[in-house]
Amino acid sequence: MALFYDNIYRIVPDNVIPEDAEELNPLLEEGAIGQMINPAPYSKNASDEFLSKIEDWNAAALTFDPEDEKQISRIHSEKTDERVRELFKEAGYRSENDRMYVPTAIASNFMLYMASDIAQKNQLSLITGDWGASDWNKLFRRQRSS
Repeated sequence: MALFYDNIYRIVPDNVIPEDAEELNPLLEEGAIGQMINPAPYSKNASDEFLSKIEDWNAAALTFDPEDEKQISRIHSEKTDERVRELFKEAGYRSENDRMYVPTAIASNFMLYMASDIAQKNQLSLITGDWGASDWNKLFRRQRSS
């Protein structure tokens, strides 16, 4: 993406240091790539939208096979508000430190609401090529004026 876009932003809570691949360091040091957007100001709106739509899903949407690690994604607790964290806890999803382990489909849906809100409020475009929740850290570019 760095070859195509001047600036790339990602959703990273304050005081969190992303685990980046070493080969990205030259791009990250330059500063245009990997600029961080704190999700805290957006978590309430994203949670409101997520919770308003959850009734449209069937009951099976919140279930998963805990043995199938491939369908689980980590989501940082600061990306959600208390209501969503409580919903995940009541559904039996594991949490450890500041991470919640949630089915990828649910985490991706939640992050889509958050990313859409961030993009709209900051005049950014979504550019992720992978809709898995773990890849939602790197997903925006600055919109160019025509």
